[in-house]
Amino acid sequence: GRQAKKGSNWKTGYHAVGMYREALRLTGGQR
Repeated sequence: GRQAKKGSNWKTGYHAVGMYREALRLTGGQR
């Protein structure tokens, strides 16, 4: 079962942030 919703939630958010940062790097978002 899915236990520790918070854990899964922060994990999903962390993954999303990683993908977002990766996208910025690929698009040259780093200033």
